[in-house]
Amino acid sequence: MEIYDKNNNKQEYKFFYRGLNVDLPDSVDFGIVNINDSSCITIPIINNSFDTVRIESLEVTNELRIKLRPGFATPYLLSPGDTVLCEICFFPDTNLIPLSSNLLIEFDCERIKNMPLIGTSESPNLTATGYDFGKVRIGDTACAEVFIFNNGNLPVRLDSLVPIQYSMAFRFDTSSIFPITIDNGDSLKINVCFTPDSLINYLTQQKGVNDRAIPNSLIVKGSGAAPQVNSLIVDWGGRRIQTKNDTTIYIINTGNYECNLKFENFNDSTDAF
Repeated sequence: MEIYDKNNNKQEYKFFYRGLNVDLPDSVDFGIVNINDSSCITIPIINNSFDTVRIESLEVTNELRIKLRPGFATPYLLSPGDTVLCEICFFPDTNLIPLSSNLLIEFDCERIKNMPLIGTSESPNLTATGYDFGKVRIGDTACAEVFIFNNGNLPVRLDSLVPIQYSMAFRFDTSSIFPITIDNGDSLKINVCFTPDSLINYLTQQKGVNDRAIPNSLIVKGSGAAPQVNSLIVDWGGRRIQTKNDTTIYIINTGNYECNLKFENFNDSTDAF
């Protein structure tokens, strides 16, 4: 820089600005983090300059899922050649939006360094929908469909369907199904048939074994049913000769399933009836 006075005398001044020479990682990538977990990464802040650098503040832009745990209090004077550490933690919580933020480190003279923060929230999940057959006549077979839904945000591989509570009255058709990978948003349909053999309630509970050990269960239930009509005996006991006697009889279904009645024949007799 040159300076002249009113007599045109010149004076030269030289100023050497070494600039800010502080090393940081180019970015922090937390990778895939489960929403029930967290991930912490420690970064170094290295002063490679010949001057002491003043760290004024650390700030994360528009992101509540990031917590900073610096190993120093600001403002902090970082001597030449020294290193300080700062732990950065990502807590996904229930937010599945990918992390895309920045760590802003402000130094003296309003100098700022920017470090991107990225990551993905992981939320693998499965839900199963069972079926209630209601009443099915003993010996008959009723069939339906049950489903396992992938309502998480990652693909899940299903390896088998195994019983938690077993019943021989239910038959699941899983031939040539497993293993199968279900993308997020998709579902697996499984056919199941019910053949009761007794007048009881039936229930089976099944789970889909998967590569992420996600708990899930589907319940299928039904009741065995049948009509029950007992034979009737009408006994008038003693009656006076030449009198006419009649009565009304009731055919009662004491079972738990409807029945159709058909009049087949009437055996006439030569006696008093």
